[in-house]
Amino acid sequence: MMTTTLVDGVVVTMMMVMVMLTLSSLSSSVAVVTAFPMLAAHIPNGNNVACPPGVAGCENNAPNCAGVGHNSCIGGSLPLNPFGEALKSTGYQWTKELCMQDSDGDGMTNGMELGDPCCTWTPEGGSETIFQGASHPGFATSILEDAAATARSVCDTAVVSPPPALQQLSAESSATTDPGQQQPEEESQRRTREQELGIFRDDEIGTAITFRPKPWEVPAQETSYTCHMFEYPSDDSYHVVAFEPIIDQFRTLHHIAVFACEDDAPLALGESEDCTGMPTRGCLEYHGGWTPGGWGEGPNGLWKMPPDAGFRVGKGALRKVVLQYHHSNLNRQAGLMDSSGMKMYLSRGGRTQDVGDLWAGSIVVATIPPRSPTWNVAQTCRWPSNITVFATRGHMHETGTAVYSRLLDRRGNEIDMLGVTYPFDYQYQPIVNLDRDVIVQPGDQIQTHCQFNTAHKNTWTIGGIATNQEMCINHLLFYPKPRNWQAEPFCIGRIWQGPRLEREFGGNQDA
Repeated sequence: MMTTTLVDGVVVTMMMVMVMLTLSSLSSSVAVVTAFPMLAAHIPNGNNVACPPGVAGCENNAPNCAGVGHNSCIGGSLPLNPFGEALKSTGYQWTKELCMQDSDGDGMTNGMELGDPCCTWTPEGGSETIFQGASHPGFATSILEDAAATARSVCDTAVVSPPPALQQLSAESSATTDPGQQQPEEESQRRTREQELGIFRDDEIGTAITFRPKPWEVPAQETSYTCHMFEYPSDDSYHVVAFEPIIDQFRTLHHIAVFACEDDAPLALGESEDCTGMPTRGCLEYHGGWTPGGWGEGPNGLWKMPPDAGFRVGKGALRKVVLQYHHSNLNRQAGLMDSSGMKMYLSRGGRTQDVGDLWAGSIVVATIPPRSPTWNVAQTCRWPSNITVFATRGHMHETGTAVYSRLLDRRGNEIDMLGVTYPFDYQYQPIVNLDRDVIVQPGDQIQTHCQFNTAHKNTWTIGGIATNQEMCINHLLFYPKPRNWQAEPFCIGRIWQGPRLEREFGGNQDA
């Protein structure tokens, strides 16, 4: 049985290139992020785009292009092609404006090339594409003549309406319900969707709750942090088993972070405050979030837990929750509004493993010199208990190029790898599920590596929380969570940095 309610209301030694080329030989637990095939689901015909003539990755009569936004159809390469840059600018979302653009300058809109000439397609199941076998919107040499003729004729006089998903988003953003009030959602529709996505097991009771403030004005400053307070239901014990972002301010939103709070957290339900740097006092347990590109492979960046695990909340656990919004309003534009939020999927008493989020690395890195193409930062810490790591998420800012963590024994011998993200892309920072779980034993060391590229900069980059500053964090999702986890979410140790190879940092270090 499932019920739903609505509350309106941030690492791999950055080794040198020669080391990166050996990543494929690492342990099977390593998940290396190169291209992002899940983004194909964000555009019409994303898995059916024709290979442009002469483009790498299209050899041997390859039928389709696997990296639609890249200059290579293999994907994983930078810079992006013109369509890739345009898609990136929208937060990797198919919008009417992007649909009507002609990114590659071949005389056809992106919608025409991708089979959506009327700009009515949505990833949530909107209208069908007009034709299949799309041409490539990032290369002017890719035109399918029959498809082009169809595309030019089918919507000459059509009135293009906003896609259903945008209409729904607009309606939600204009709601005036107080943050503490609950409203019923469409039960049958939500239940069917949750079953299709496999969010809940067949034998558990599922509930969904949306944390979303009323529209509020983004501060007219380059960097701002604003926290809004909500509450989990407290009538029973629950586990957060999945979360799904709801984003309507792609222009300036850097991230949303969801933190669970102690009961004595200073904010009351529905209140908000400036929370520059860190979340509200008493709110340190990370329960998910969003960065550009989304965190998960599901719709809208939805991500779900292993089938017997989740963040414990509700009765006898943490009940308050704060959403921290980091906006990067570089032009200091006034009048920008935001009502983005998070939908949290809760299981009622059906899971046995309590999940924790370990912050490994350096929240604020030391100063990085200019014109340094491979500046490395590493931090080593010891861990006191048995845990099982099942997923990771690296977080850096604009000069970060790679992130990972190494698991070492007491003597500094490498045991395993924990989630390689290379190349790192500031605009796409997903959770990486490990190919297999990795067990950390008492006394083991976690060595987190980040690599930065400041070759294009003539000024020093300082460590800090702003977008133009730098951080080095690898979030390790694990179970079981220690009882004192709320007070100690960080794995803290010594930090090394410099333009050196990873092995020069050493592994047998006291934390």
